Amino acid sequence: MKIKKAISLVTAAATLCASMAFTTVSAAKFGDVTEQNYSWAVEAVDSMAEEKIILGYEDGTFRPAKTVTKLESLVLAARILGVNNSANKELINVFDEKYSEDIEKYDLAYGEEELVYLLGKKVISTSELADYVGNSNASQGLKRYELAVLLTKAMGAEETVKKNLASVLDYADESSIPSFAKKYVEYVTEQGLMQGMSATEFSPNTEVTRAQMAVVLYKLKNNAEFENISAIVTNVDPLIGVIKLKGKDDQQYGYTVKDDVVLRFEGEDIKIDDVSIGYECVITTKKSSLFSIDFITPDVEESFRGSISSIKNNSKTGTSTIKFNKFLDNGEKETVEYTTSESVLVTYEGEKSTVASLKTGDYAEVTLKKGKITLISAKPKTETVKGTVKEIYTSDLGVYIKITNTDDEVVSYTAANEVTVSKSGTTDPTLSDVRAGDSVSMTLEYGYITKIIATSKTSNTNGFIEEINISSSPSVKIKLNGESKTYPLASNAVITVNGAAGTIYDLRLSTTAKITLESDTIVKIDTSPVETITQITGTVDLVNSSYGLVQITYYDAATTQNITQSVFVGKSTKIINNSTGKEVALKTITSGMSITAIGSVKSGVFEATTLIVLG
Repeated sequence: MKIKKAISLVTAAATLCASMAFTTVSAAKFGDVTEQNYSWAVEAVDSMAEEKIILGYEDGTFRPAKTVTKLESLVLAARILGVNNSANKELINVFDEKYSEDIEKYDLAYGEEELVYLLGKKVISTSELADYVGNSNASQGLKRYELAVLLTKAMGAEETVKKNLASVLDYADESSIPSFAKKYVEYVTEQGLMQGMSATEFSPNTEVTRAQMAVVLYKLKNNAEFENISAIVTNVDPLIGVIKLKGKDDQQYGYTVKDDVVLRFEGEDIKIDDVSIGYECVITTKKSSLFSIDFITPDVEESFRGSISSIKNNSKTGTSTIKFNKFLDNGEKETVEYTTSESVLVTYEGEKSTVASLKTGDYAEVTLKKGKITLISAKPKTETVKGTVKEIYTSDLGVYIKITNTDDEVVSYTAANEVTVSKSGTTDPTLSDVRAGDSVSMTLEYGYITKIIATSKTSNTNGFIEEINISSSPSVKIKLNGESKTYPLASNAVITVNGAAGTIYDLRLSTTAKITLESDTIVKIDTSPVETITQITGTVDLVNSSYGLVQITYYDAATTQNITQSVFVGKSTKIINNSTGKEVALKTITSGMSITAIGSVKSGVFEATTLIVLG
């Protein structure tokens, strides 16, 4: 915290005691919040006071009917999100350097630390500050619809809420809710964070009281169960979206980073590809699931991979000097030497270890801070891994094989420039003969695949083509026995269409196919495309009027399967309502309707001449 801000916070103490009393320690029981007059708020008020989120006044009162100001609401939101958690100390220092100038222009008596925390966590933006704390706004009472917006932001749901289609709210005074805020009110109502002031009214412009705020904060805490953990990144695999970390308490953490998890670097959104070993961070969990990770500038000079060539231990300092053959991007090696820090973290084959476990020739991933080794992840030069191939794919860096190993973990490995492949039943096999679904035993040298022993199971089946993916890793979705599954298409797969040799570009949707699988990979596919479908009757799943598309699911007696068909509607297509016999517009068709489409299939595309709306 900067000096000016530190003085400001000290000066604010008297103000806080006299006005909002957020920092005055008091007993958790208040004489003016009892079962007789505030039965609905007693539990929440006591709980939030005990946890030092919203406290009472020096005279032992809580003053439940007093209005909560906009500035106070931000301070309280920051507290419930963990601003006072020791895990966030370094993170707040970084946020202070970044946002303190934005805050100082408002000359606030208190709350600067809480505001920079909310800015860094993207709960609010710098452009929103004036609405909360500009001019006289800071002392204005917070309205109920404004609280709905703030709660949605705190839950990290604002972007999702913005994308949702607004529905009709079950409040008689819905028209008095600002249009932009209706989605937020709907969200907090559905989440159980807020409810109407009566059975029929939300009362959006009523100002929030301290008792009401305590109840909302209590619900937010129990709904989200936010927890903050200070940690350092020990391993990251962007290919499978996994991050492993070590907490300040030496506890190990591992997470799969799903699409809804937010990753930020010093307040700015990043992707898992941008994360490196050694990054310091704060993990935030929501109901024990990963919610976000905030990374801050690590004091890392370099991270590299290499082999250990020598180790010298210094008994006086308790450190070690290690010489490495550092692997360079051009395939060459460079000899480097570094000394370990006193708090060096060592893992060997994924388990916590010591420098004494390292051996000459071991493969190592090394992180340096201020020229000293802080992290070594080591394993033997050569190792064997076994499992089932999940996926084979390529990138600018080479060929990758993702397997599910014998511990049921999904791990990706990079193939060396030269890989020896053995596969029964295959003459002179190469890497392109390894299939998804194969059982494999792979030899790794310095982390790269150098040898593969693969075993496939061959099977034949018939199905229905639902999707064709033409890419560097092509695949075909086939519906078999009522279930859809996507199969990789081998690069050397044999494709025939109506008995003639073809390519993936000759395959068509909505056609039956005979396929031969090696494990889970298509190595042969034979199709006989049906050129015309005269009529289908089914249920509407999706309508896009601007694109002229209707998606219909119908039962196909020939394949005894339910099939989803995309039907394209042109300007000449007649759309008739069967009940009235009159033509109607495409926009009148909605999901769930029963409909008959008449037309033809050309190159796998269903073009309708007539649509009949049945009901």
